[in-house]
Amino acid sequence: MKVRCLANKSEFLPKNYLDAVRGYTKELEFNLTLGREYVVYAIKSAREQVWYYICDDRYTYYPIPNPAPLFEIVDNRPSQYWRFKANDDSISHPIFKPETFSESFLRIIVGKRNSQGWLLELKENGSLEIAFAEWLDDRYFYDKLTDQEEKEVLIFERMKELIDAEANFSVPLPKKSSTEIIKYI
Repeated sequence: MKVRCLANKSEFLPKNYLDAVRGYTKELEFNLTLGREYVVYAIKSAREQVWYYICDDRYTYYPIPNPAPLFEIVDNRPSQYWRFKANDDSISHPIFKPETFSESFLRIIVGKRNSQGWLLELKENGSLEIAFAEWLDDRYFYDKLTDQEEKEVLIFERMKELIDAEANFSVPLPKKSSTEIIKYI
């Protein structure tokens, strides 16, 4: 999945994204270039917000969450390495591969469908995460990654290569699980 930056200042965000306690004030400027396309490595939706984890203009070794309203989707193909996990009211649903997203399952977990696709309806304290399996299997994966723990950095580097290659080609790539690809770590 690829997105294009439409705005890089929080003054363009809906009010529900602003949170002074977390540093999201109207004055905040994101490390994004207007018009630039970014590959999405993970997505999180909670509290009526959607965040794309991308390698922004200051990328070092891990992706940064950025508010979805700053972008437009230019390539809506989900990564073949993505899985998703929905949590609501402390009930965690299993992780599913994109090809297992049957219409009846999506209706139960995600919500309603309209002419544009599925409408995400989470309960007030519900959340949905979309990422590769290792990220979802370890609830502290992102924390370990940002702490530069070697295993998580290596996993992300390898998955980034695969997702980047996939996002930059219009032909289908061979399907392999992320576990098969990185079992050498």
